[in-house]
Amino acid sequence: MHRSNPSANNDQVQHPQTSITGVTSSNAVTGGVDWLGVSCWIGWSAAAHERFISAVCAALEKAEESGEAEPVDGLPCDDLVAVVPYAAKARGMKYQLQWQGMKLDFSASRVPKESSPNASVNIPSTVLMVAGHQQAWEMVKQFIGALGGELIRTNVKRLDVCVDLAGVDIAPFIEAFNQGAYVCRAQDETAYKTHKRVTGYELGKRVRCRIYDKAFEVVQNEDKQQIMRERRWGRDEVLATRVEFQLRTEILKERDCGGTVERVFEKLPLLCDWLTSKWLRLTDEAVDRKGKNQSKRSVSDLWQRVQDYFREWAGKNLESFVTPIKRCQASGKMLKKQTAGCLATLFVKQRSEGGDVREWLIEWVDELAAEIEKREPDKRLRESLSWAVCPAEDLEGVPF
Repeated sequence: MHRSNPSANNDQVQHPQTSITGVTSSNAVTGGVDWLGVSCWIGWSAAAHERFISAVCAALEKAEESGEAEPVDGLPCDDLVAVVPYAAKARGMKYQLQWQGMKLDFSASRVPKESSPNASVNIPSTVLMVAGHQQAWEMVKQFIGALGGELIRTNVKRLDVCVDLAGVDIAPFIEAFNQGAYVCRAQDETAYKTHKRVTGYELGKRVRCRIYDKAFEVVQNEDKQQIMRERRWGRDEVLATRVEFQLRTEILKERDCGGTVERVFEKLPLLCDWLTSKWLRLTDEAVDRKGKNQSKRSVSDLWQRVQDYFREWAGKNLESFVTPIKRCQASGKMLKKQTAGCLATLFVKQRSEGGDVREWLIEWVDELAAEIEKREPDKRLRESLSWAVCPAEDLEGVPF
């Protein structure tokens, strides 16, 4: 983003839906999901995975020689799929594919680990405006199925939501910020300027809000202008302002709205309501920053329109706001104390029930080693842990 201009296990073949490229519609909406980033856990049969990796590797070799994206041949789907050389991929991923304007990263793992996804999907604004978030995600699921993969689990890692106000200049928004007529939970602010003209504002870090001149942003991009005319404005516009919010996994979980794609979609009315009524709102007058009555200022007519636009596409919120879930990082001392307490309780329970304590201890060591191996896959750890806790003397001298 430039500071001068903000934007934000089956082998059965299942062909995905037809291409969205070139799809047009005169049905403009007030806004929608503007970016969707998803971590995916995909299960593969051995045959399907081998076929997929072989095809991608063959295309990647050509791509690295040419320095450009190359089509992947031999995949069981009708649409063009290209592999990108030297791409900046999600953590742990090895291959990046381009399909229908989306970026899909894959690792070389056939079976994903509990804490490590083996694929990542990023759906950008242009695709989401044309297809809508529900259809775009359905296309991704069908594409994965067509490749022979089975989508086991998902987790939304980034979500952008927005509204577009056709015919509305950025000026009244800038004026509200300059006069202090707003309430925001964030303290970080950045103004964007082009030739000394303010074209937008960005607020926040953990949650980010960008309010900017959308007509100015797309003035030199005819493709984007076309999509904006057909999917947002409904006509040619000289004046248009966008209000968009960006949320990451941490915030979604804190608001009890994180997790799978389906759950996040279900929580969109709640999220949009919270963002536009609790996290940020423009007021009818300047707010007394030193006083304690900031919440008493009425929402401005302009911001009421923003709230209405979000409700129009996301739906009216019928849920109560939840108290943020705050998670603290447990210290080593805290974890040791907690573990000792749990073991002591288990030990007393085992003795009171007349169980074999030695057998219980050995079983516990095996379970502990298994949990450690999930986090650190070194098979030697089990042996060293067994010797440390249960010596060869068969626990001789242990008081039980």
